[in-house]
Parts: sequence; C-alpha cells; structure tokens
Amino acid sequence: MRFRVKNIEQYSDEQLMSLLAKDNMEAFELLYNRYSLRTKCFFLRMISSENDEAEDLNQELYLKVYTSRYSFLENYKFDSWLFSICYNLCKNHYRHNDVVEHHKQEMLYQDDPIESPDFEINYDKEIFQKRLELILSKLSQEQLACFTLRYNEEMSVNDIAAVLGCPSGTVKSRLNSAMNIISSNLKEYNFIIEQ
Repeated sequence: MRFRVKNIEQYSDEQLMSLLAKDNMEAFELLYNRYSLRTKCFFLRMISSENDEAEDLNQELYLKVYTSRYSFLENYKFDSWLFSICYNLCKNHYRHNDVVEHHKQEMLYQDDPIESPDFEINYDKEIFQKRLELILSKLSQEQLACFTLRYNEEMSVNDIAAVLGCPSGTVKSRLNSAMNIISSNLKEYNFIIEQ
C-alpha cells in the first residue's frame, strides 16, 4: 500500500517552520507568501506611517523569522508567534522614534544659535516647566489640589477651604508644605510665590 505524500503547499504553517529549520527555502517562501501582505498591513496600521517604513519593518520581520527558525517549536501556533514578533518590532520602532525625536529637539536647541533674544528665556521656561510638573506629580493629592486652586484658578484661601470642605488653616498648611517642597527642589530658579 502506497501513502500519498502531501504537496508542500498543503503543509501547515508549523510544518513549514519545521522544514525551514532544516534549511528548506521553499518552506520560507511559502510562509512569506501566506503572511507578508497581512504583516505589512499590520505594520501600516500600527505605525501609521509611510509605506517604505512598513516595508522595512516587514523585511526585518522575515529576517527574524529566518534567523529564529531553529528555535521555533512545532507546538507553537505560527501566526501567534509571527504577530508577537511584529508587535515587538512596532514597540522598538516607537522607542526608536521617541529617541530620534528627542534628539532632534535637542539638536534644534544646539544647532540653532541664539538668533533671537528670546531663545534662552524660552528654553529656560521649558526646562523649568518640565521640572515643576515632575515636582507637582510628587505632591500629595491634597497639596496638589490646594496648589492648583490657588495658583492656577487664583482662588482665595477661604474659597479653597469651601471647595475642599476643610478649615482655611488646613489650606494654608497644605499650601505651605507644597511651597516648601517646590521651592527646595527649584532653588536654582530663586522660586518665590507669595501665598
């Protein structure tokens, strides 16, 4: 009795990966043909970018598939494995773009000599604002509420006490604590706000 050998095109993705682990390039080509359009569309949606970037990521993906061929286990589900690599490539792409964008911003400040007299002032304000936001994020909820109502909303101590439902002395105490934290962390700015 003769057994019919399956045509390689009928192999499951996982079986093709097993063949690829034996350096069968026809198996790689079949996997590429089955998935490359889907993965490219995934990259286009995820990075909302140019076709060229999606194509580059797609090329990188299949290079990773090829270089990882020996470590793939046949009991893995191939499409889940493939798209997890896609997702990781997207995360790396986001991180890379964040680093590049940050570097570009720094270069703008460095490459752009002080052409306008406001450059240094604006740069200092931006740095100050970032530092202040970081410090404010470390205040207690009560201190932050008092600070925000006093300095952003310009409310009086009595009005803040009414909003928060606490005595005006408590508001003053929380404002004092907040201001001590802020001023001690921003000494180089000679930070003074009247309460």
